[in-house]
Amino acid sequence: YLMNGGTIRNCVIVSNKATFGGAGVMCRLGGLVQDCVISDNYGDDFGGGVFCSDGGTVEGCTILRNGVHGGYGGGVALNGGGLLKNSIIVSNDAWVLGGGVYCADGGVVQDCLIAQNVASNFGGGVYCNDGTVSRCTISNNWTYGVWPEGKGGGVLMTRTGLVENCNICNNYASDRAGGIALDTNCQVRDCIIQNNYAEYYAGGVYVDEGGTVCNCTVVHNEVRWVRGGGVHCYEGGRVINTIIYFAPTILETTGLE
Repeated sequence: YLMNGGTIRNCVIVSNKATFGGAGVMCRLGGLVQDCVISDNYGDDFGGGVFCSDGGTVEGCTILRNGVHGGYGGGVALNGGGLLKNSIIVSNDAWVLGGGVYCADGGVVQDCLIAQNVASNFGGGVYCNDGTVSRCTISNNWTYGVWPEGKGGGVLMTRTGLVENCNICNNYASDRAGGIALDTNCQVRDCIIQNNYAEYYAGGVYVDEGGTVCNCTVVHNEVRWVRGGGVHCYEGGRVINTIIYFAPTILETTGLE
């Protein structure tokens, strides 16, 4: 437990449990976790592997096979700030949001591999609520809930999140948005979104009640049952200067720019 600073470096943190969050490590109001392996830890609320609350940095870590039974961020939870960078986030699970990473209220995720994570409800790889995700590879993540859950196999964004310069590929959603879902004032820009799959809506990108997709390549995404293999815009949203290839696109209330 790090509070108001402190450093954990070059450690192996394995098979711990917590009734709240941060079963592996908890950082509050600062602290640095660097070059660690954090695996097989389980909590009931936030961040099975690492929970950063109101600050803290996780850098150069491998975070795998961690989970939360009823909460957010199976691998890592950043709430109220915090930075996750240059790390590998693999095979974590959350029963609610953010199988790999939960990023909220100013959290930042940079230069990470986020793969093979799972969430029952939303954001198999990443759940981003007023956070930023940049220069990451987000692949082979999935959601498995039934409608209206099971949304955002790779990423789910809400409020004012930003995802930029990411490769979002080979993700699966049991309902909608195999690759990424966004709403309101969220932005996705300069991303490659490819080979994602959803059962009902939007194999690639689902834009719901606002949000902007700009300068992206959306290619070879697929939906099984309903519509929007590439992009599905529902009740608002903008798609600007974007390549959409080898999949249909549905624009229910807006057009391409």
